[in-house]
Amino acid sequence: MTNLPVNIVELPHMRCASFYHFGEEPEMNAWRKLENWVKENPRYQDLSSRTIMGFNNPNPCCEGATYGYEFLLEIDKEVIPEGDMRIVDFYGGLYAVARCEPKGDPSMIMKTWMGLMEWVDQSDYSHATHQWMEKHLGGSDMDTLVLDIHLPIMK
Repeated sequence: MTNLPVNIVELPHMRCASFYHFGEEPEMNAWRKLENWVKENPRYQDLSSRTIMGFNNPNPCCEGATYGYEFLLEIDKEVIPEGDMRIVDFYGGLYAVARCEPKGDPSMIMKTWMGLMEWVDQSDYSHATHQWMEKHLGGSDMDTLVLDIHLPIMK
């Protein structure tokens, strides 16, 4: 079995604000939308106290293809949609989780995903179909970014 450190977690149902971009640099453009909304909503300015998750939407079909990225920010029930921010329910689920710290090397993200898939293939778990996620723990550029990669699993 791969020596990638893996934790098993159960994520709860969460109400989230969704920030989406399709096109060039989808992660950065979706992140800017999240940051702009947070600037206008002081209650959410301490992002370290909120769950932030992201995922390709849709995945690129091939190398160099255009794709989208969506960020979900955990919010309270009284928040209403505004601008291009919409409200979505994240239903949670069981996940295999591995930490990724790219330290300037974006290929580390895919390597972590691949290592996590290999880990699941060699474990007592099976791949599941609920939403896969990259939980953002800190950093706003590839040098400082820290992610917990969440691969959906089932027993």
